[in-house]
Amino acid sequence: MFKPEDFKGEFFAPADALKHKLISTQYLVFDWDGVFNNGNKSATSGSGFSEPDSMGLNLLRFSFWLETGAIIPIIVITGEPNDSAKMLATREKFNAIYYGVKQKDKALNHYLEGQSTMHPNNAAMFFDDVIDLSIAQQAGLRIMINRAGPQTFINYVKNNNLADYVTYNYGGLGALREAFELLLSVQGNLERTIEERVQFSARYKEYLDARQQTELSIYKAGEKDDFIKQ
Repeated sequence: MFKPEDFKGEFFAPADALKHKLISTQYLVFDWDGVFNNGNKSATSGSGFSEPDSMGLNLLRFSFWLETGAIIPIIVITGEPNDSAKMLATREKFNAIYYGVKQKDKALNHYLEGQSTMHPNNAAMFFDDVIDLSIAQQAGLRIMINRAGPQTFINYVKNNNLADYVTYNYGGLGALREAFELLLSVQGNLERTIEERVQFSARYKEYLDARQQTELSIYKAGEKDDFIKQ
């Protein structure tokens, strides 16, 4: 059986605390650049994602469904529009993408409007940089994606209690898959989830059918802290 201590990232919170936080998690929030990829962009192309990370997210979502019988919502909040993000979100049935966002907590608050049972501290946040901290300050579970370079910002996050775990791998090079498999091991569901997916079991088919009912909403940040549905 896989255990949290098998993972090589840095724990800023004990594994038992992660398990408690995971029980309270009702939805997942992601930055895009530097999280699904290494953050590199050019004037003519956006930034992509890796299929192993996508499969890891699918397994984690399936695990939540095995635990709760419900499809856990996924929200991407990012600074720039990105065709790869839209493609992945459409294919994998995410709930929402927000782009053009400068203050990410405001986008999250917009998503939570009318959600009487969901609050910022019910989020699991996957992030990598300064712009994400307005959500990390509030989220119940915080996973920071590592990257090459100075450790100054990571030390800031650690010293200010803004993350629970920092990945060993870098963004775009297995970091998200590491994070997802860590959370599956914390749930105690890693082996079961993989085996049911391998078998394409009846429960996995039920999960897929339920997931397919999710409709993606895309919002662009306006000039007056509003969000315009696209």
